[in-house]
Amino acid sequence: MASNNLFIAILAIVVTLSLQGDNNNVVQAQLTTNFYSTSCPNLLSTVRSTVKSAVDSQPRTGASILRLFFHDCFVNGCDGSILLDDTSSFTGEQNANPNRNSARGFNVIDNIKTAVEAACPGVVSCADILAIAARDSVVLLGGPNWNVKVGRRDARTASQAAANNNIPAPTSSLSQLISSFSAVGLSTRDMVALSGAHTIGQSRCTNFRTRVYNETNINAAFATLRQRSCPRAAGSGDGNLAPLDVNSANTFDNSYFKNLVAQRGLLHSDQELFNGGSTDSIVTGYSNNPSSFSSDFTAAMIKMGDISPLTDALMAIRPRTRKRVEAVRRAADGSAFEKCEECGVMIAIALFDMHECGGEKRREVKRFKCVSSVKIDDDISKPSFEDEPRSPFVFFLEDFRKSYDGNMVEASRICFTVWKNMSGEDQRPFIARAVKVDLAHNRKLKEEVQSVMHKIDDEADSKAVGKFDKDHEEEEEEYGSSDHFEQEFWEDDTLLKY
Repeated sequence: MASNNLFIAILAIVVTLSLQGDNNNVVQAQLTTNFYSTSCPNLLSTVRSTVKSAVDSQPRTGASILRLFFHDCFVNGCDGSILLDDTSSFTGEQNANPNRNSARGFNVIDNIKTAVEAACPGVVSCADILAIAARDSVVLLGGPNWNVKVGRRDARTASQAAANNNIPAPTSSLSQLISSFSAVGLSTRDMVALSGAHTIGQSRCTNFRTRVYNETNINAAFATLRQRSCPRAAGSGDGNLAPLDVNSANTFDNSYFKNLVAQRGLLHSDQELFNGGSTDSIVTGYSNNPSSFSSDFTAAMIKMGDISPLTDALMAIRPRTRKRVEAVRRAADGSAFEKCEECGVMIAIALFDMHECGGEKRREVKRFKCVSSVKIDDDISKPSFEDEPRSPFVFFLEDFRKSYDGNMVEASRICFTVWKNMSGEDQRPFIARAVKVDLAHNRKLKEEVQSVMHKIDDEADSKAVGKFDKDHEEEEEEYGSSDHFEQEFWEDDTLLKY
Protein backbone atom coordinates (compact mmCIF):
# COMPACT_ATOMS: atom_id res chain seq x y z
CA MET A 1 0.00 0.00 0.00
CA ALA A 2 2.81 2.39 0.93
CA SER A 3 4.53 1.65 -2.37
CA ASN A 4 1.34 2.39 -4.32
CA ASN A 5 0.95 5.70 -2.54
CA LEU A 6 4.49 6.62 -3.43
CA PHE A 7 3.93 5.96 -7.12
CA ILE A 8 0.76 8.06 -7.02
CA ALA A 9 2.82 10.86 -5.53
CA ILE A 10 5.46 10.48 -8.24
CA LEU A 11 2.82 10.62 -10.96
CA ALA A 12 1.53 13.81 -9.39
CA ILE A 13 4.99 15.32 -9.63
CA VAL A 14 5.26 14.24 -13.27
CA VAL A 15 1.97 15.99 -14.05
CA THR A 16 3.04 19.08 -12.12
CA LEU A 17 6.38 19.26 -13.95
CA SER A 18 4.64 18.80 -17.27
CA LEU A 19 2.29 21.67 -16.50
CA GLN A 20 5.14 23.88 -15.38
CA GLY A 21 7.22 23.66 -18.54
CA ASP A 22 9.34 26.79 -18.29
CA ASN A 23 10.15 27.65 -14.68
CA ASN A 24 8.75 31.13 -15.20
CA ASN A 25 5.15 30.09 -15.76
CA VAL A 26 2.42 30.39 -13.18
CA VAL A 27 0.97 26.98 -12.31
CA GLN A 28 -1.63 25.67 -9.97
CA ALA A 29 0.97 24.60 -7.45
CA GLN A 30 0.27 22.38 -4.50
CA LEU A 31 0.15 25.27 -2.04
CA THR A 32 -2.45 25.72 0.66
CA THR A 33 -3.20 28.31 3.33
CA ASN A 34 -3.19 25.71 6.11
CA PHE A 35 -0.05 23.77 5.22
CA TYR A 36 1.53 24.40 8.64
CA SER A 37 -1.65 24.38 10.70
CA THR A 38 -0.54 21.29 12.65
CA SER A 39 3.22 21.20 12.10
CA CYS A 40 3.76 24.83 13.12
CA PRO A 41 0.52 26.29 14.51
CA ASN A 42 2.13 29.52 15.77
CA LEU A 43 3.91 30.32 12.51
CA LEU A 44 1.83 33.35 11.50
CA SER A 45 2.00 35.03 14.89
CA THR A 46 5.75 34.37 15.10
CA VAL A 47 6.40 35.96 11.70
CA ARG A 48 4.10 38.91 12.33
CA SER A 49 5.71 39.70 15.69
CA THR A 50 9.20 39.97 14.19
CA VAL A 51 8.02 41.94 11.15
CA LYS A 52 6.09 44.35 13.39
CA SER A 53 9.18 45.06 15.49
CA ALA A 54 11.20 45.78 12.36
CA VAL A 55 8.56 47.99 10.71
CA ASP A 56 7.87 49.89 13.92
CA SER A 57 11.58 50.60 14.18
CA GLN A 58 11.94 51.62 10.53
CA PRO A 59 8.82 51.77 8.32
CA ARG A 60 10.94 51.54 5.16
CA THR A 61 11.72 47.93 6.14
CA GLY A 62 8.19 46.90 5.15
CA ALA A 63 8.75 48.11 1.60
CA SER A 64 12.15 46.38 1.51
CA ILE A 65 10.67 43.01 2.46
CA LEU A 66 7.87 43.38 -0.08
CA ARG A 67 10.48 44.18 -2.74
CA LEU A 68 12.50 41.08 -1.78
CA PHE A 69 9.44 38.95 -2.43
CA PHE A 70 8.87 40.56 -5.85
CA HIS A 71 12.49 40.02 -6.87
CA ASP A 72 12.46 36.46 -5.57
CA CYS A 73 9.36 35.45 -7.51
CA PHE A 74 10.53 36.99 -10.79
CA VAL A 75 13.65 34.80 -10.84
CA ASN A 76 12.74 31.13 -11.35
CA GLY A 77 9.73 31.37 -9.06
CA CYS A 78 9.07 32.08 -5.39
CA ASP A 79 11.72 29.76 -3.99
CA GLY A 80 13.74 31.93 -1.60
CA SER A 81 16.74 31.97 -3.94
CA ILE A 82 17.28 35.70 -3.38
CA LEU A 83 18.16 34.88 0.24
CA LEU A 84 21.19 32.78 -0.74
CA ASP A 85 24.44 34.58 0.08
CA ASP A 86 27.40 34.58 -2.28
CA THR A 87 30.31 32.34 -1.28
CA SER A 88 33.75 31.63 -2.72
CA SER A 89 32.22 28.88 -4.87
CA PHE A 90 28.68 30.19 -5.40
CA THR A 91 27.26 33.33 -7.01
CA GLY A 92 23.71 34.18 -6.02
CA GLU A 93 21.24 36.92 -6.95
CA GLN A 94 22.00 39.49 -4.28
CA ASN A 95 24.65 41.23 -6.39
CA ALA A 96 22.65 41.23 -9.61
CA ASN A 97 22.08 44.75 -10.99
CA PRO A 98 18.50 45.10 -9.67
CA ASN A 99 19.59 44.04 -6.15
CA ARG A 100 23.11 45.38 -5.68
CA ASN A 101 23.24 48.12 -3.03
CA SER A 102 19.44 48.22 -2.92
CA ALA A 103 18.04 44.88 -1.72
CA ARG A 104 17.41 45.14 2.01
CA GLY A 105 15.62 43.29 4.78
CA PHE A 106 17.72 40.13 4.80
CA ASN A 107 18.45 40.53 8.51
CA VAL A 108 14.74 40.65 9.26
CA ILE A 109 14.14 37.39 7.38
CA ASP A 110 17.09 35.86 9.26
CA ASN A 111 15.55 36.95 12.59
CA ILE A 112 12.19 35.48 11.60
CA LYS A 113 13.82 32.22 10.56
CA THR A 114 15.61 32.01 13.91
CA ALA A 115 12.37 32.54 15.81
CA VAL A 116 10.47 30.04 13.64
CA GLU A 117 13.22 27.42 13.99
CA ALA A 118 13.02 27.78 17.76
CA ALA A 119 9.28 27.07 17.62
CA CYS A 120 9.20 24.52 14.78
CA PRO A 121 12.67 23.17 13.94
CA GLY A 122 13.17 22.13 10.32
CA VAL A 123 9.56 22.62 9.28
CA VAL A 124 9.02 26.01 7.61
CA SER A 125 10.88 27.06 4.47
CA CYS A 126 12.57 30.43 4.04
CA ALA A 127 10.54 30.91 0.84
CA ASP A 128 7.29 30.68 2.81
CA ILE A 129 8.61 32.97 5.53
CA LEU A 130 9.38 35.63 2.90
CA ALA A 131 5.88 35.30 1.40
CA ILE A 132 4.21 35.70 4.79
CA ALA A 133 6.50 38.57 5.82
CA ALA A 134 5.65 40.44 2.59
CA ARG A 135 1.94 40.20 3.38
CA ASP A 136 2.48 41.32 6.98
CA SER A 137 4.55 44.30 5.80
CA VAL A 138 1.68 45.51 3.64
CA VAL A 139 -0.88 45.07 6.42
CA LEU A 140 1.28 46.77 9.07
CA LEU A 141 1.63 49.82 6.80
CA GLY A 142 -2.13 50.12 6.38
CA GLY A 143 -2.65 47.96 3.29
CA PRO A 144 -5.06 45.10 2.55
CA ASN A 145 -4.86 41.63 4.04
CA TRP A 146 -4.98 38.26 2.30
CA ASN A 147 -4.45 34.59 3.07
CA VAL A 148 -0.95 33.51 2.03
CA LYS A 149 -0.64 30.11 0.40
CA VAL A 150 2.33 28.12 1.70
CA GLY A 151 4.06 24.77 1.23
CA ARG A 152 7.08 25.89 -0.80
CA ARG A 153 10.48 24.25 -0.56
CA ASP A 154 13.67 26.27 -0.53
CA ALA A 155 15.92 26.61 -3.55
CA ARG A 156 19.48 25.36 -3.17
CA THR A 157 20.74 27.40 -6.11
CA ALA A 158 20.19 30.80 -7.71
CA SER A 159 20.73 32.64 -10.99
CA GLN A 160 22.33 36.05 -11.17
CA ALA A 161 21.84 36.07 -14.94
CA ALA A 162 18.09 35.47 -14.57
CA ALA A 163 17.89 38.25 -11.98
CA ASN A 164 19.57 40.65 -14.40
CA ASN A 165 17.26 39.65 -17.25
CA ASN A 166 13.90 39.02 -15.59
CA ILE A 167 13.44 41.81 -13.04
CA PRO A 168 11.99 44.97 -14.69
CA ALA A 169 14.35 47.95 -14.65
CA PRO A 170 13.28 51.46 -13.51
CA THR A 171 13.96 52.62 -17.09
CA SER A 172 11.50 50.13 -18.62
CA SER A 173 8.94 51.23 -21.18
CA LEU A 174 5.29 50.23 -20.92
CA SER A 175 5.71 47.50 -23.51
CA GLN A 176 8.75 46.13 -21.65
CA LEU A 177 6.82 46.10 -18.38
CA ILE A 178 3.90 44.27 -19.94
CA SER A 179 6.29 41.75 -21.51
CA SER A 180 8.23 41.14 -18.28
CA PHE A 181 5.09 40.47 -16.27
CA SER A 182 3.54 38.39 -19.03
CA ALA A 183 6.65 36.19 -19.04
CA VAL A 184 5.82 35.05 -15.52
CA GLY A 185 2.10 34.64 -16.20
CA LEU A 186 0.87 37.99 -14.90
CA SER A 187 -1.58 40.15 -16.85
CA THR A 188 -1.32 43.84 -17.65
CA ARG A 189 -3.83 44.59 -14.90
CA ASP A 190 -1.78 42.49 -12.48
CA MET A 191 1.27 44.54 -13.48
CA VAL A 192 -0.41 47.89 -12.78
CA ALA A 193 -1.84 46.68 -9.47
CA LEU A 194 1.50 45.27 -8.29
CA SER A 195 3.26 48.50 -9.34
CA GLY A 196 1.05 50.12 -6.73
CA ALA A 197 3.48 48.69 -4.17
CA HIS A 198 5.51 51.83 -4.95
CA THR A 199 3.14 53.64 -2.66
CA ILE A 200 5.68 52.72 0.03
CA GLY A 201 9.45 52.77 0.09
CA GLN A 202 12.22 54.88 -1.39
CA SER A 203 14.53 54.87 -4.39
CA ARG A 204 18.10 56.02 -5.02
CA CYS A 205 19.04 59.09 -7.03
CA THR A 206 20.76 56.97 -9.69
CA ASN A 207 17.38 55.44 -10.54
CA PHE A 208 15.50 58.71 -11.12
CA ARG A 209 18.22 61.25 -12.09
CA THR A 210 17.49 61.07 -15.82
CA ARG A 211 13.76 61.46 -15.27
CA VAL A 212 13.88 64.57 -13.07
CA TYR A 213 16.43 66.34 -15.31
CA ASN A 214 15.61 65.24 -18.85
CA GLU A 215 12.00 64.06 -19.17
CA THR A 216 9.11 66.36 -20.04
CA ASN A 217 6.12 64.37 -18.81
CA ILE A 218 6.84 65.41 -15.23
CA ASN A 219 5.35 68.02 -12.92
CA ALA A 220 7.83 70.92 -12.86
CA ALA A 221 7.54 71.58 -9.13
CA PHE A 222 7.98 67.89 -8.39
CA ALA A 223 11.07 67.72 -10.60
CA THR A 224 12.60 70.70 -8.82
CA LEU A 225 11.90 69.12 -5.45
CA ARG A 226 13.64 65.89 -6.38
CA GLN A 227 16.60 67.67 -7.95
CA ARG A 228 17.48 69.19 -4.57
CA SER A 229 18.63 65.83 -3.26
CA CYS A 230 19.85 64.37 -6.56
CA PRO A 231 22.72 66.25 -8.26
CA ARG A 232 22.80 66.22 -12.05
CA ALA A 233 26.36 64.87 -12.27
CA ALA A 234 26.54 61.09 -12.34
CA GLY A 235 28.48 59.70 -9.41
CA SER A 236 27.45 62.56 -7.15
CA GLY A 237 24.80 61.66 -4.60
CA ASP A 238 23.90 58.41 -6.39
CA GLY A 239 22.75 56.83 -3.14
CA ASN A 240 20.60 59.75 -1.98
CA LEU A 241 17.05 58.58 -1.31
CA ALA A 242 13.64 59.96 -2.23
CA PRO A 243 10.19 58.52 -1.47
CA LEU A 244 8.46 56.71 -4.31
CA ASP A 245 5.19 58.23 -3.12
CA VAL A 246 5.67 61.91 -2.36
CA ASN A 247 2.44 62.07 -0.37
CA SER A 248 2.56 59.04 1.94
CA ALA A 249 5.79 57.06 1.72
CA ASN A 250 5.05 55.02 4.85
CA THR A 251 1.37 54.31 4.23
CA PHE A 252 0.06 51.67 1.85
CA ASP A 253 -2.77 53.40 -0.05
CA ASN A 254 -3.75 54.45 -3.59
CA SER A 255 -1.82 57.73 -3.44
CA TYR A 256 0.74 56.33 -5.89
CA PHE A 257 -1.84 56.32 -8.68
CA LYS A 258 -2.96 59.85 -7.86
CA ASN A 259 0.66 60.91 -8.25
CA LEU A 260 0.84 59.29 -11.69
CA VAL A 261 -2.25 61.16 -12.86
CA ALA A 262 -0.55 64.38 -11.67
CA GLN A 263 2.72 63.41 -13.46
CA ARG A 264 4.57 62.96 -10.21
CA GLY A 265 5.81 59.43 -10.76
CA LEU A 266 9.38 59.21 -9.46
CA LEU A 267 10.69 56.52 -11.83
CA HIS A 268 10.43 56.47 -15.61
CA SER A 269 8.74 53.06 -15.37
CA ASP A 270 6.19 54.50 -12.93
CA GLN A 271 5.04 57.31 -15.20
CA GLU A 272 4.91 54.93 -18.17
CA LEU A 273 1.73 53.51 -16.61
CA PHE A 274 0.01 56.86 -17.22
CA ASN A 275 1.47 58.36 -20.34
CA GLY A 276 -1.20 58.06 -23.03
CA GLY A 277 -0.94 54.28 -23.23
CA SER A 278 -3.19 51.27 -22.72
CA THR A 279 -2.94 51.33 -18.93
CA ASP A 280 -4.12 54.92 -18.39
CA SER A 281 -7.67 53.81 -17.65
CA ILE A 282 -6.53 51.29 -15.04
CA VAL A 283 -4.45 53.95 -13.27
CA THR A 284 -7.36 56.37 -13.31
CA GLY A 285 -9.67 53.74 -11.89
CA TYR A 286 -7.30 52.92 -9.02
CA SER A 287 -6.74 56.61 -8.25
CA ASN A 288 -10.48 57.09 -7.83
CA ASN A 289 -11.36 53.78 -6.20
CA PRO A 290 -8.98 52.59 -3.45
CA SER A 291 -11.00 49.44 -2.77
CA SER A 292 -10.64 48.39 -6.41
CA PHE A 293 -6.88 48.77 -6.11
CA SER A 294 -6.77 46.82 -2.84
CA SER A 295 -8.84 43.98 -4.30
CA ASP A 296 -6.76 43.70 -7.46
CA PHE A 297 -3.49 44.03 -5.55
CA THR A 298 -4.26 41.12 -3.21
CA ALA A 299 -5.40 38.95 -6.12
CA ALA A 300 -2.19 39.74 -8.02
CA MET A 301 -0.03 39.02 -4.95
CA ILE A 302 -1.63 35.59 -4.57
CA LYS A 303 -1.15 34.95 -8.28
CA MET A 304 2.49 36.05 -8.13
CA GLY A 305 3.06 33.76 -5.14
CA ASP A 306 2.08 30.84 -7.37
CA ILE A 307 4.92 31.43 -9.83
CA SER A 308 6.76 28.11 -10.08
CA PRO A 309 7.20 27.32 -6.40
CA LEU A 310 9.25 24.29 -5.45
CA THR A 311 6.75 21.93 -3.85
CA ASP A 312 6.36 18.31 -2.81
CA ALA A 313 3.32 18.02 -5.05
CA LEU A 314 0.70 15.74 -3.47
CA MET A 315 3.05 14.04 -1.02
CA ALA A 316 2.07 14.42 2.60
CA ILE A 317 5.53 15.45 3.76
CA ARG A 318 6.92 18.77 4.89
CA PRO A 319 8.91 21.03 2.54
CA ARG A 320 12.67 20.91 2.42
CA THR A 321 13.95 23.84 4.44
CA ARG A 322 17.16 25.70 5.00
CA LYS A 323 18.47 26.30 8.50
CA ARG A 324 21.23 28.34 6.93
CA VAL A 325 22.13 29.56 3.48
CA GLU A 326 23.71 26.92 1.29
CA ALA A 327 23.94 25.95 -2.35
CA VAL A 328 23.90 22.74 -4.35
CA ARG A 329 27.07 21.05 -5.62
CA ARG A 330 28.15 22.84 -8.77
CA ALA A 331 30.60 22.32 -11.60
CA ALA A 332 33.62 24.56 -12.11
CA ASP A 333 31.69 26.79 -14.50
CA GLY A 334 28.94 27.33 -11.92
CA SER A 335 26.51 24.89 -13.52
CA ALA A 336 24.55 22.39 -11.46
CA PHE A 337 24.91 19.89 -14.33
CA GLU A 338 27.83 17.93 -15.75
CA LYS A 339 28.23 16.33 -19.18
CA CYS A 340 28.84 12.59 -19.33
CA GLU A 341 31.95 11.95 -21.44
CA GLU A 342 30.55 8.62 -22.65
CA CYS A 343 27.07 9.52 -23.88
CA GLY A 344 27.12 13.32 -23.91
CA VAL A 345 24.01 13.67 -21.75
CA MET A 346 23.87 16.54 -19.23
CA ILE A 347 23.35 15.00 -15.78
CA ALA A 348 22.57 16.74 -12.50
CA ILE A 349 25.77 16.63 -10.47
CA ALA A 350 23.86 15.30 -7.48
CA LEU A 351 22.84 12.30 -9.62
CA PHE A 352 26.06 11.84 -11.61
CA ASP A 353 27.41 8.96 -9.51
CA MET A 354 24.27 6.96 -10.32
CA HIS A 355 24.32 7.64 -14.08
CA GLU A 356 24.65 4.58 -16.30
CA CYS A 357 24.86 5.17 -20.04
CA GLY A 358 26.14 1.83 -21.35
CA GLY A 359 29.36 3.28 -22.77
CA GLU A 360 32.59 1.32 -23.03
CA LYS A 361 33.79 2.87 -19.79
CA ARG A 362 30.50 2.33 -18.06
CA ARG A 363 30.69 3.06 -14.35
CA GLU A 364 30.77 0.05 -12.06
CA VAL A 365 27.49 -0.56 -10.28
CA LYS A 366 27.54 1.11 -6.88
CA ARG A 367 27.54 -1.40 -4.05
CA PHE A 368 25.42 -0.75 -1.01
CA LYS A 369 28.29 -1.23 1.45
CA CYS A 370 31.22 -1.10 -1.00
CA VAL A 371 31.43 -4.91 -1.13
CA SER A 372 34.60 -5.95 -2.92
CA SER A 373 34.43 -8.59 -5.59
CA VAL A 374 36.94 -11.43 -5.95
CA LYS A 375 38.44 -12.97 -9.05
CA ILE A 376 36.86 -16.32 -9.70
CA ASP A 377 37.32 -19.00 -12.33
CA ASP A 378 35.60 -18.56 -15.65
CA ASP A 379 33.46 -21.64 -15.04
CA ILE A 380 31.80 -20.06 -12.01
CA SER A 381 28.66 -18.25 -13.10
CA LYS A 382 28.55 -14.52 -12.41
CA PRO A 383 25.52 -13.06 -10.64
CA SER A 384 22.91 -11.21 -12.66
CA PHE A 385 22.26 -7.50 -12.16
CA GLU A 386 19.33 -8.39 -9.92
CA ASP A 387 21.83 -9.94 -7.50
CA GLU A 388 24.15 -6.92 -7.52
CA PRO A 389 24.20 -4.81 -4.34
CA ARG A 390 22.97 -1.26 -4.87
CA SER A 391 21.61 1.60 -2.82
CA PRO A 392 18.01 1.80 -1.59
CA PHE A 393 17.49 4.80 -3.89
CA VAL A 394 18.46 2.73 -6.95
CA PHE A 395 15.81 0.15 -6.01
CA PHE A 396 13.30 2.99 -5.78
CA LEU A 397 14.42 4.35 -9.14
CA GLU A 398 14.26 0.93 -10.81
CA ASP A 399 10.67 0.39 -9.67
CA PHE A 400 9.65 3.78 -11.01
CA ARG A 401 11.37 3.26 -14.37
CA LYS A 402 9.36 0.10 -14.97
CA SER A 403 6.19 2.17 -15.25
CA TYR A 404 7.65 5.38 -16.73
CA ASP A 405 7.86 5.82 -20.50
CA GLY A 406 9.51 9.24 -20.54
CA ASN A 407 13.11 10.42 -20.57
CA MET A 408 15.23 8.45 -18.13
CA VAL A 409 17.22 11.48 -17.03
CA GLU A 410 13.94 13.20 -16.22
CA ALA A 411 12.83 10.09 -14.34
CA SER A 412 16.01 10.19 -12.28
CA ARG A 413 15.47 13.84 -11.46
CA ILE A 414 11.88 13.27 -10.40
CA CYS A 415 12.78 10.25 -8.28
CA PHE A 416 15.69 12.04 -6.66
CA THR A 417 13.37 14.91 -5.64
CA VAL A 418 10.85 12.49 -4.16
CA TRP A 419 13.50 10.34 -2.42
CA LYS A 420 15.16 13.28 -0.69
CA ASN A 421 11.84 14.24 0.88
CA MET A 422 10.52 10.80 1.78
CA SER A 423 10.11 9.93 5.41
CA GLY A 424 12.17 7.15 6.97
CA GLU A 425 9.06 4.98 7.10
CA ASP A 426 8.45 5.35 3.36
CA GLN A 427 12.11 4.58 2.58
CA ARG A 428 12.22 1.52 4.85
CA PRO A 429 10.94 -1.05 2.27
CA PHE A 430 13.67 -0.05 -0.20
CA ILE A 431 16.33 -0.07 2.51
CA ALA A 432 15.22 -3.56 3.52
CA ARG A 433 15.51 -4.76 -0.09
CA ALA A 434 18.99 -3.28 -0.37
CA VAL A 435 20.12 -4.92 2.84
CA LYS A 436 18.64 -8.26 1.79
CA VAL A 437 20.42 -8.22 -1.58
CA ASP A 438 23.66 -7.07 0.02
CA LEU A 439 23.61 -9.86 2.60
CA ALA A 440 22.84 -12.42 -0.10
CA HIS A 441 25.73 -11.06 -2.13
CA ASN A 442 28.04 -11.44 0.87
CA ARG A 443 26.95 -15.04 1.32
CA LYS A 444 27.50 -15.68 -2.39
CA LEU A 445 30.98 -14.24 -2.18
CA LYS A 446 31.70 -16.43 0.81
CA GLU A 447 30.59 -19.54 -1.05
CA GLU A 448 32.62 -18.61 -4.13
CA VAL A 449 35.77 -17.90 -2.14
CA GLN A 450 35.35 -21.14 -0.16
CA SER A 451 34.92 -23.03 -3.42
CA VAL A 452 38.11 -21.53 -4.82
CA MET A 453 40.02 -22.16 -1.58
CA HIS A 454 38.84 -25.78 -1.43
CA LYS A 455 39.91 -26.28 -5.03
CA ILE A 456 43.34 -24.82 -4.31
CA ASP A 457 43.70 -26.96 -1.16
CA ASP A 458 42.70 -30.12 -3.02
CA GLU A 459 45.25 -29.44 -5.74
CA ALA A 460 47.95 -28.68 -3.19
CA ASP A 461 47.13 -31.81 -1.18
CA SER A 462 47.24 -34.04 -4.25
CA LYS A 463 50.71 -32.77 -5.13
CA ALA A 464 52.02 -33.06 -1.60
CA VAL A 465 50.95 -36.62 -0.81
CA GLY A 466 53.76 -38.47 0.97
CA LYS A 467 55.91 -35.35 1.32
CA PHE A 468 54.89 -34.42 4.87
CA ASP A 469 56.94 -35.83 7.72
CA LYS A 470 55.38 -37.47 10.71
CA ASP A 471 55.53 -34.35 12.88
CA HIS A 472 53.53 -32.30 10.42
CA GLU A 473 50.94 -35.02 10.04
CA GLU A 474 50.54 -35.29 13.81
CA GLU A 475 50.23 -31.48 14.15
CA GLU A 476 47.54 -31.30 11.48
CA GLU A 477 45.65 -34.17 13.05
CA GLU A 478 45.79 -32.48 16.46
CA TYR A 479 44.55 -29.11 15.13
CA GLY A 480 41.64 -30.68 13.31
CA SER A 481 41.82 -29.96 9.60
CA SER A 482 43.26 -27.53 7.09
CA ASP A 483 39.79 -25.99 6.80
CA HIS A 484 39.58 -24.96 10.45
CA PHE A 485 40.84 -21.40 10.11
CA GLU A 486 38.80 -20.83 6.95
CA GLN A 487 35.60 -21.96 8.67
CA GLU A 488 36.33 -19.85 11.73
CA PHE A 489 36.96 -16.77 9.55
CA TRP A 490 33.72 -16.98 7.57
CA GLU A 491 31.52 -17.85 10.54
CA ASP A 492 32.52 -14.66 12.33
CA ASP A 493 29.24 -12.75 12.03
CA THR A 494 30.98 -9.42 12.63
CA LEU A 495 31.96 -9.49 8.98
CA LEU A 496 28.31 -9.15 8.01
CA LYS A 497 27.45 -6.32 10.37
CA TYR A 498 27.01 -2.72 9.17
